[in-house]
Amino acid sequence: MAARRLTMYLGQCLPSNVEGLAKVTVRTLKRDEILNAFFPENTTLDVRDPQHQCRAGDTVLIEQMPDDALGKVKFQLLKTVYRYGDNRDPITGKLVMGTEYREHVDLEAQLAGKDGGVTFDYESAPPRGWQEGKKDWSHREPEVKWHDDGKWEPHQW
Repeated sequence: MAARRLTMYLGQCLPSNVEGLAKVTVRTLKRDEILNAFFPENTTLDVRDPQHQCRAGDTVLIEQMPDDALGKVKFQLLKTVYRYGDNRDPITGKLVMGTEYREHVDLEAQLAGKDGGVTFDYESAPPRGWQEGKKDWSHREPEVKWHDDGKWEPHQW
């Protein structure tokens, strides 16, 4: 049986400064011939994202472009599967917080009498990224601070 090349990957977005491109890390399994076992391996891919759909932390589905595509970028973004922090159970389709459903957490809080029954109101919260450029610097690539000149830069660590 001939080996088939994978054309679609599921990965997680990383911060990227390049306009129209996203960096996506993909976890694949690589076989060790000596041990006859598979080990996880992370690969970072450049993905064409002209509409700037994905943000850092999002889980995305990417596909390999045809071989006749020009340039270094060989992948394109198909869709955002999960927004960062908004994970869904694939069987029921309900939103989850960690290992519990959000509606169960709200119900438990309501029964316990905490904060009127709401731990965090996801429905009334503004969309993710509304403070971009003000207080949120996650869309920028972190820069290493090589000297200390007394000025604080919010996107440096």
